[in-house]
Amino acid sequence: MLSKFIDYFEIDVEDEIVEEVKAVNQISTANLTKIGLVKLKNKKWVSKADEGTTDDDNEEESTE
Repeated sequence: MLSKFIDYFEIDVEDEIVEEVKAVNQISTANLTKIGLVKLKNKKWVSKADEGTTDDDNEEESTE
């Protein structure tokens, strides 16, 4: 997606420094909660804003 923006706005990247980034294909519970998601009893993740609009069976799971 960034490549499309760079091409569209004709940004010169010739002098940019290239750094290798190690990708991690793991999303932790901490990452999901940091972006504002909560885990429900049915093991689904929803936005905190949408939490109250779910059924009673889907209440937030308590973390211990």
